[in-house]
Amino acid sequence: MLAWLTGGDPSLTPIVGVSRPEQLDEAVAGVALELRAEHRALLDGAA
Repeated sequence: MLAWLTGGDPSLTPIVGVSRPEQLDEAVAGVALELRAEHRALLDGAA
């Protein structure tokens, strides 16, 4: 979800909250992930 949020509307800034170190690792990986155009289109259609 973070990859979708951070790659979309530049005025949107997601706020991540974690309670365990592994959640932080997952959040960082999500921000670093770049979605392909067809994947982004599928997610946009689901919103």
